[in-house]
Formats: sequence, C-alpha cells, structure tokens
Amino acid sequence: MDIKYELIPYDNFIDSQEFDFDKNIYDLNSQIELLSSQADNLDYIVAIASGITCGLLDILWVGEFDLADGRSVANDKMDSFVKKTAEMLEGEKFDDVKSAVKALEKRFPIPSDGNTPDFGGGLQHHLRDFAHHPTIVGLAFSLLTQITEKSYGTDANGKRWGKLYNFTTGTSSDSTFDEVTGTYAYNWSESNGVMSITRTSKIDSYREPDVVTDNGEDYDIDSNLRTLGLGAETTHEFLMQLEKEFSKMIDSVEKYGGFYIGRYETGVLNQEVAVVQKGNTNIASQRWYAMYEKCKTLSDNNNNIETGMIWGNQWDRTLMWLMECNAKDETTGKSKEEVISDSSSWGNYYNATFQYTNSSGVTATKNENSRKRIPTGSTEYTKANNIYDLAGNVYDSTMEAYSTDRRASRGGCYDREGNLYQARNRASGDPYSSGNNDGCRVSLYIK
Repeated sequence: MDIKYELIPYDNFIDSQEFDFDKNIYDLNSQIELLSSQADNLDYIVAIASGITCGLLDILWVGEFDLADGRSVANDKMDSFVKKTAEMLEGEKFDDVKSAVKALEKRFPIPSDGNTPDFGGGLQHHLRDFAHHPTIVGLAFSLLTQITEKSYGTDANGKRWGKLYNFTTGTSSDSTFDEVTGTYAYNWSESNGVMSITRTSKIDSYREPDVVTDNGEDYDIDSNLRTLGLGAETTHEFLMQLEKEFSKMIDSVEKYGGFYIGRYETGVLNQEVAVVQKGNTNIASQRWYAMYEKCKTLSDNNNNIETGMIWGNQWDRTLMWLMECNAKDETTGKSKEEVISDSSSWGNYYNATFQYTNSSGVTATKNENSRKRIPTGSTEYTKANNIYDLAGNVYDSTMEAYSTDRRASRGGCYDREGNLYQARNRASGDPYSSGNNDGCRVSLYIK
C-alpha cells in the first residue's frame, strides 16, 4: 500500500480554513444545540395539563365526532346568513329560508333560473343545470351564464307529445293510413318543445303548447300578461306554464289511460266559476284568455283532478274515438264521412234543421238555412256518444296556437255550413275576439 503524505509549513497551516479545528467544532455544537430539546420541567407540566384539559373538553362537551351534526350547524349558520341578507336588501322579515332565497333570486335573476322547467323542475334542475354543479365545472358554467346571459345544461328527457290525426281520405298504399278509420295518423313533430302539425316552420302551423305574440307586438307579451291574471307575467313564464300544463295532462293520460271532456259546451262564461251544464245559454262572447282561465275553475277544489281548456290533440283523439266506435258498431259514434266530409247530420249548422228545447223550456224548430245559437245539449240531434255539440253551435276554442296571432277553434259554428266546417275543422281566431260564436269546451284529467 502506498501512503501519500505532505509536509505543510507551520506558517501555511495557521492561515488555512480547511484545518481550522476550532471553527469546525463550534459549528457542530451549534447544530447539536438546534436539534436538542430546550424544554424545562415547567414546559412539560404545561404540555401535560393542556392535553388533559383538551381530552376532558372533548369527552364531556364536544362528544363523539359526527359529520351530520357538523353539517347541520353549518346549514343553520348559512340559512341565518341568507335570511339576514334578504331582510337587509328587501326591508322585510323572512320566516323561512325558502322565501328569502326566492326574494334574492327575483332581485338577482340569472338565465338558468328562468329555465328551471326545461331542466326538470325545482329539484331536478340542480342536476341538469351545469351552473348548479358543486365542482369547478359548475363555477365555470356559472360565470359563463352570467357573461353570456344563457343557461347551459341538459333538458328534461322524454317529453311525450300527443297524437295528431289528419282527417282526410287516403289510400291503403300509404304506410301511415289507418284501415279502421280511413285516416292518416301522425305523431306531432316536435321542435324545441313545440308540437307542430305541418312539417314547415312551426310559426306557420297549428301547434301546441306555444305562445302567440304577434312578433312581440301584442297578445302573449309581458305588458299584457301582467294585467290578465293568468299566473305568468312574462312571455317566457307563460310558455313554461303552458308546457307544464300540457306535460301534466300527457302524464295523466299515460298513467290512467285517457282523459275526460265536457259533455256540453262550457257555460256561465260571464261568471267567475264556469259550469258544464245542459241547457246553458251563456256559452260564448268571451275572449280566449278569459275562457282559458275559467276552464280551470271546474275542479271545485278537488285536489285529485285538473280541468282546463281542451287541447287540440284531445279534440282529435275524441273524433278518432267516435269513428272507431262507429267502425265496430254503426249505431254508435260517427262515421268517417260524418266527421271528415259533412257534419250537418249531427250538428247545429246553418244548413241543418232539427227540433230543440229553447231557453224557455219550449220545443222549437231550428229551420234549414237559418242562423240560430241554441242552448248547449238542448237536442239529441247534436249528440254523439253522449257528448253534445262537438259539431256546430259555437266554435270550441282550444289551446292550439296558429301563426303569430291566432288561437285554434274546432267544430264549426251555427252560422256556417256543416259540409265546410265539419267537426274536424280547424279555424283560427284573434285571442281578443269575443264574438257570440266563440265558446269553449273543458277537458279533465286525474292527477
């Protein structure tokens, strides 16, 4: 083994930092001191006492750790904060957090609040509205909603629409032709939540549920709705209201297998509460908006049913039912020709003649080629499957919309010919019109 060594002169050794043993020893002692405990007996006594005290507090006062209790305390604090904020801004006291939140949402609205029905309602919209997600994604969409004034999410799936029956003659070569009734049966085409009869632009066709605003100038516009007392105060709110009413009706039909319609045309329309009553004469001369509201009053506080103006697809299905019955038994219902081509044989039309009971209870004759509105249900001549005046007498207004400024009415009326204004006929009128041939019919479904 080779050992190397070097002789360093003393003068060089004294000035060398590498061999400064005193400095190296000082540095090592400093590091050891930093890593050593400096606590004395008093420090140990205080530490032990603190540990015992905290343990006793946790056992005797705090109790067992419970996430649910912690969340409850946090919820109470947050609810209190929300109510205090709402009270400070609104200048009134709120007894519950729900009313406080409602007031705050009304004062500081965001687009997604207005689309709650589109997202499935009060509970479901928290899942479908991206801005409500409790993640960083929810924060991003919340900011995007505020900036763009648009809502983002997925709408309620599975919207179910009614059935449209096109009451025209056809041939069996058409795949949609119904051999039993001799009609075409189509599903309503749906676009953006609106059903349309034609395949053209929805605004040019009969459709439901939808609003009519005359291109934003009249009818279902905000300024009018605030004075009509229909519940909704804006065009958007009214559209959401109509969609909700329609969807609830379809849900009921799917659950219970059908719906009911008024046996007679709706009566006492000049009163606050309407009726479905044989022999009633007050069956017209009201605007569409008034009839829409009055048709809702017939439930008589029965929470198990809902009433309202008949929908267009309900009218269509009723006529199909008449034809289906007649196809099985000619003594019931009405034939295809009587529904589609000429309804004069079972309706109060200008070109029809029959006997009826007038408002004085006296039997009278309605002469052919004469215009006479009769009390609803006043003659067996106008009866079909125990339902009266589906053909003629007064137009039965429906929920259908047409173009930008019309509501659809069905069945023709007493001053029209039955071969031109058959039971299947769709006419359209100004929602403000209140003529003596403008009436309505109620539908009812089980909740």
